[in-house]
Amino acid sequence: MPLPQIDRFLALTSTMRNDDMYADMTINRRGTIFKLHKNIVCTQSKPLAAAFKGNFRESEDSTIVLEDDEPEIVDVVVRFLYEQALELNATATEIGSLLLLAVKVYVIGDKYDIGGLSELAKNEFEEVVGRACEDPSFIPALGIIYKQTPDRTLRDIAIKVVTAHIDKFLAKREFTDLCEDIGALALDVLKATREPGNKGNNCKGYCFDRCWDCGGNLVANCFGMMKKYGRLSTLCSQLPRTTLVL
Repeated sequence: MPLPQIDRFLALTSTMRNDDMYADMTINRRGTIFKLHKNIVCTQSKPLAAAFKGNFRESEDSTIVLEDDEPEIVDVVVRFLYEQALELNATATEIGSLLLLAVKVYVIGDKYDIGGLSELAKNEFEEVVGRACEDPSFIPALGIIYKQTPDRTLRDIAIKVVTAHIDKFLAKREFTDLCEDIGALALDVLKATREPGNKGNNCKGYCFDRCWDCGGNLVANCFGMMKKYGRLSTLCSQLPRTTLVL
């Protein structure tokens, strides 16, 4: 039985990725060379296509030098451009590595305006994020999401996981430090814990402010403690974790 037309086309482009006989462009990532085809790459990425227009060096030697992108991430991009598929398991096997890879692929998909790649990366992230919430890679991944993604797609998914395990995250210095560094993250956590049905809405709302005494970041258990003691209770980041400043 013959393959459907789209499958035959993808089989052809997949073969082209491994055969540079007719390649007419090069991507150079710090010595890692990718021999590619403009009609495959430039039709799917406007930023990469723009590099070959005008009086740029790239238009003269048909070589794009990528200084900031990791070779393994570029390889994932190239594989997608030729095969229209995303298989992160081929690059990473541990859950934490998969999580970070999905985030980085989403970021590069947005950077080079490859919408299909970002969509698949979002799906991969959504699939693994719940299982990776206690992995050491989760908080670094959260930092990348808030510093390098321009939209709310991954943020909204990640915040749901954070609020579902808010007590565990607030006990981690790495998380509270990240909230201190990224105000948008702290605000999202505060808003999410007050939404109906969220764990933080059961007499536990957490807000972030600065300690008047030491200037350090603090986590304030405003709602639960005010109900219990009639006054605000704060946990200062400069004091032992069991110390309450009342």
